[in-house]
Amino acid sequence: MEICVIAGLGNPGTRYANTRHNIGFKQLDTLAERVEADWTFEKRFEALVTSLPIAGNAVWLLKPQTSVNESGRSIDRFCRYHKINAAEVALVHDDITLPLGELKLTVNGRSGGHNGVESVIHAIGKDFVRFKVGIGGKPGPQIELKDYVLGKLHPEEQEKLSRRQDDFFKGIELLVDKGPVSGMNFINQRLKPLKSKKKIVKTSDAIDYRATFLIDSRRLEQAVTAFTQELKEAVQSAGGEVKKVIHLGTLEFARHSKTTFTNGDFVQIHFSAATVTPMSLHSKFRLNPNVNRILIERESR
Repeated sequence: MEICVIAGLGNPGTRYANTRHNIGFKQLDTLAERVEADWTFEKRFEALVTSLPIAGNAVWLLKPQTSVNESGRSIDRFCRYHKINAAEVALVHDDITLPLGELKLTVNGRSGGHNGVESVIHAIGKDFVRFKVGIGGKPGPQIELKDYVLGKLHPEEQEKLSRRQDDFFKGIELLVDKGPVSGMNFINQRLKPLKSKKKIVKTSDAIDYRATFLIDSRRLEQAVTAFTQELKEAVQSAGGEVKKVIHLGTLEFARHSKTTFTNGDFVQIHFSAATVTPMSLHSKFRLNPNVNRILIERESR
């Protein structure tokens, strides 16, 4: 069965933001931010809900607004209403048995002592996918486990987690596009710090994409050449094949798109790649100070 719901575990409210126990919420927020998806509170499900395309499939994201230990009630209501089986659900949550930032995908199994996961098992059964994000064990016996998991992530911990975001996004895309086995093969092999080989995309697996970048026009004249080269290298390093790169001025882009922008120029790259590449590309350039907007689309056949 295909994954059509990705639920994250966490506690609602600003007091719990950026705590270790809210890693599930945090990871879903990063997914939603990449496509500027808005969350809507659905009272009947006791959850914040949004949807977005992943690997060409429409996928729901769900953040239960119960306490983390009662998350199963919210997820069960959502699944019953939409007639979704447990095997179509992926649950993103924190795990104290994994080093900070490490990722692991499993299917079935027990809760591992996580009360939120236990709640979900009790509500919908154990056939869902677990996407575990390591928060590390508590630093000493003098600290209570509850205080540790509800403690705030330090800046250096957040920075270490952010370095694994590309792997998280790729794992999610493979999970949705190819299924749990492909997701596990990709994610779980990265538990060992081995140097990964460059991915070679088979032609039969490749999809044609068009990525458009709105760049600050005040910096464009000096930066466009370097930016274009960086863009090509990013596509190639992620296993893609560059077809062509086009520079569209603001007026020319407006004529083609029938959209008016007051500031900025556009660089458009056409490439062929596996489905994991567009999300990697978005992640790499979304914090670039020269880039104001990114739009990545599949080319029509």
